[in-house]
Amino acid sequence: MSIRLRLTLWYSGLLAAVLIGFGLLIYSVVYNSTMSDIRGELAKLSANMRVQAKILMAVWI
Repeated sequence: MSIRLRLTLWYSGLLAAVLIGFGLLIYSVVYNSTMSDIRGELAKLSANMRVQAKILMAVWI
């Protein structure tokens, strides 16, 4: 195997590893941010539902 081919394969592999690593990093940041937003919205909705349930229970009792 020539030095040119070995260097090409080495640098191609290195570039692929860097791109995969960067992609995984971006994916995890976006995933965590999205899940955090979803959890916040669910917390707001559940708090609102609790308040509405207390109001309805006060009306019916």
